[in-house]
Amino acid sequence: MPSRKIKKSRKNRIAILHYSYPPVVGGVEFVMEGHANLLAEMGFPVKIITATGGEENSNPNIEIAKISEIDSSNPVIKKCFQKDGSIKKTEFELAKKLLKKKLAKSLSGVSKCFVHNIMTMHFNTVLTAAIFDLMDELKNIKFIVWCHDASLINLDYHFRLKNEYPLNLLGKINRKAKYVTISKERQKQIAELFGVKKNLIKSVPNGIDIKKLLNIDSEIWKFASDFGFFEKDIIALFPTRILERKNIEKGIDIICELKNLGLKVSYVITGMPDPHNKATAKYYDFLRKYIKKKKVEKDVIFVADTKQSDGSKFKIDLNKLRSLYNLCDILLMPSKQEGFGLPLLEAGIFRMPIFCSNVSPLPDIFAENANYFELKESPAKIAKHIASVCDNDSAFKNFKKVMLDYSWPSIYKKHIHKLISQK
Repeated sequence: MPSRKIKKSRKNRIAILHYSYPPVVGGVEFVMEGHANLLAEMGFPVKIITATGGEENSNPNIEIAKISEIDSSNPVIKKCFQKDGSIKKTEFELAKKLLKKKLAKSLSGVSKCFVHNIMTMHFNTVLTAAIFDLMDELKNIKFIVWCHDASLINLDYHFRLKNEYPLNLLGKINRKAKYVTISKERQKQIAELFGVKKNLIKSVPNGIDIKKLLNIDSEIWKFASDFGFFEKDIIALFPTRILERKNIEKGIDIICELKNLGLKVSYVITGMPDPHNKATAKYYDFLRKYIKKKKVEKDVIFVADTKQSDGSKFKIDLNKLRSLYNLCDILLMPSKQEGFGLPLLEAGIFRMPIFCSNVSPLPDIFAENANYFELKESPAKIAKHIASVCDNDSAFKNFKKVMLDYSWPSIYKKHIHKLISQK
């Protein structure tokens, strides 16, 4: 999914609110960070409103604003409660008024505000009450309440005063806000807690920061986004120079047959024509025409044809190659001749399924542990074998499931974009 060029204005500013933010460690904090980085990447100015954390933030599109009273251990908050949990009304109202003033100031110029876990958890009910009021008062801001957990349905918590203010707010929906849960089960539980129909609450799964977890090179991440890697069923990789003996047209034929099986595929070829061999320029020209003839211009990608963010030609170094191995699904190597076959070793290190021609010395490397095909074998037969192997590989299917449904770009496209687009 390509990055969007969104005019940075006060109207588009999105706030994200929670007790703490990374490097503070926690599941909600990691999801917040995922939302912040994703929205910033999509072009939105982001403002984190929190009590602690944010020291490691280096993104210029993410602002950190701290309000000390968001922390439940703050003295102003602690003195609002009796030992039995009941409130001291005067202190509570004064603290709520203070928090509302500080929050309203921090939310100035914000169009959307993600509130994470505060409205259904009991850790700072002064904050809960303040935001509940602001949802009604700040009519120019759309509040989106993310419910990761809920104190009133958690058996670990017992509340004597759960039906009294402010604890009763934890089981009350504010119709001015949009409520979101992180799973279908939470959606059901929160709907029952609020006494509303499930369709009033949206389910949006948590995501995973694939780029950070796999340490993907930034240019390769952009490359993958631009070419729709997150929506593909199979991404085949061939790290090679453009040489006739590499038999790239055979790989293209196989890609065509995978498409005929109804699969969304890409074939990524890393190299460029050998500058020391003029014949390769002629072969490269043949391949470009062949791709056009087969109508797979969008599916066969020569990395050398693409440009980096600064407009320079793409050059594959070791870090970029590692990143491609981490994001692609299979090695497709249809060579007519090889001296050794180094990509097989690389694919083996990355636990990548290998599909390659049965030409010496390739079978010597992995024997029966790779998928070899004869050069005369039909592309349709090879494609069916590739599809079958992938369909029966649980690790492959799990990886694709995460890429298709749980990567942050996919979650943005399927869920978050709709949430922040609605008025």
